[in-house]
Amino acid sequence: MDQWHLMQLAVDSSQGAPVVHVVGELTAVSAPRLLRLCEGVLARSAAGSLTVDLSGVRHFEPEGVAVLLRVRDRCAAAGSALVLGGVSDRRGALPLRVEQVLDEVDDPTTADAGPVLA
Repeated sequence: MDQWHLMQLAVDSSQGAPVVHVVGELTAVSAPRLLRLCEGVLARSAAGSLTVDLSGVRHFEPEGVAVLLRVRDRCAAAGSALVLGGVSDRRGALPLRVEQVLDEVDDPTTADAGPVLA
């Protein structure tokens, strides 16, 4: 399957800090697109945070979720915090390895915003 059909991405900066909305599948194939988009958003934004809204993700792979570690590092280098949205109400229903990666991303500088409504 073509990676463009696996995941759709959109950026909303209308409320100030940018929100990257992810819809579809977060896999090893689709994750590099998310990383490139987040890097571009961080390069253009002076906001103190970047929210990645995962509420529209219907399929998670550990290798795909691991890209969030790189996004977190890019945020830290840019002086921004990574905020994950749309996963708090799904915890416990996700595969264990996905949960472990999310726990690794979720450090003291990363807060789970819950579902993001924009």
